[in-house]
Amino acid sequence: MTRNEKKEFKKWNISICIEQDNARKKGGEIEQKYLELNGKRSCNPERFLYEIVTTNGVEVEEKISDMMKYVDYIKGEAKAEALSDILHIYR
Repeated sequence: MTRNEKKEFKKWNISICIEQDNARKKGGEIEQKYLELNGKRSCNPERFLYEIVTTNGVEVEEKISDMMKYVDYIKGEAKAEALSDILHIYR
């Protein structure tokens, strides 16, 4: 890996980690919100999205917003996992 590639890789690494941290915070807030509303929360992301949809007492627009934020959380986790895999390859 060239010096420039290492520099770009480091920037990419930092941006993914920041994105993951922000997504985790928002995802955790949404999980807590629906845990309080439903008294339970599925650990399975797909099932949790279904729980968001079927929760009573939340406006449709708010549910859509929450689902979009939660999908961003799932994407952030996937990117971080991919980064981890890449780092293991280059060690």
